[in-house]
Amino acid sequence: MRHVLRSLPLLAAVLGDAYGVSVVMGGKDAHTDGKVICLPSLPAEGEATLLPLVRGLIDHEAAHIRETDFAALAAWPATPFSRHIWNSLEDWRVENKLGDLFPGCRHNFRWLIEHYFAGANDRAGDTTPALSVLNAILLTVRCWDAPSVLDNRDKAVAAIEADLPGLWQGSVHGGGVNSEVVQAGGEPPARTEWARWPSGQLAVR
Repeated sequence: MRHVLRSLPLLAAVLGDAYGVSVVMGGKDAHTDGKVICLPSLPAEGEATLLPLVRGLIDHEAAHIRETDFAALAAWPATPFSRHIWNSLEDWRVENKLGDLFPGCRHNFRWLIEHYFAGANDRAGDTTPALSVLNAILLTVRCWDAPSVLDNRDKAVAAIEADLPGLWQGSVHGGGVNSEVVQAGGEPPARTEWARWPSGQLAVR
């Protein structure tokens, strides 16, 4: 495992197509500013979990370094709500773009998605009525590449319908602002739609 950790900066530079990328560890979340990748403190789990976790996180952050326009978000006066939705979509976009270049990354991304969001591992976030809408959007996007997330997405949608009847279905099927990118069936939009979405700085969970 030590050898893998020592190789992370080189791996991140290759995947991210950026010279001089550094990797630091510590804290709770994975994130990047385009030059430094910060990984969370490694959990006390076996190597069978740690290795794919590190691979998935490095690939994810490197995808942002390669594909995300970090200057754009600095000029975008986003609200926390819009930033959360953008981040969910941008995660999906950059992962698929990197997966097109490095097919092996797709396996790492799927493992990471299932690790965080499938089954009892669901870590989408708070389940209060307002935040459950954002969580359902996140889980919808995540189940596009990992169908095993669909059960948790359906539970999140059911919770919304229980607390805020008609909100989710009205937004998705009634032509609301979410209808083009949050589809009830869990199907991703066509890749030709990517150009319509903004790019910017990542603040991933």
